[in-house]
Amino acid sequence: GTAFQPIQTGVSRVRFLVITKNVHPVPMELFGMLVEGLQQWADTHLASGKIEQTWSFSGQPAGGGILNVESHEELEEIMTGFPF
Repeated sequence: GTAFQPIQTGVSRVRFLVITKNVHPVPMELFGMLVEGLQQWADTHLASGKIEQTWSFSGQPAGGGILNVESHEELEEIMTGFPF
């Protein structure tokens, strides 16, 4: 099995692995706008330190990332702004 031991830094944070997969086709007329929104969303949360890293899966409408947040509620709040 895998064990997780949080590192105490004075601020309580949790790292979450997030994997997203688009299950509905994106209309081409919306694709550019959604990609731009995704870049703005990622830039905002990378700058704040909430997103540690992101990646995409080759040949798939999917990707992932590691987020550093204080709670699953904060994670949910950040993910509600995810454009896809």
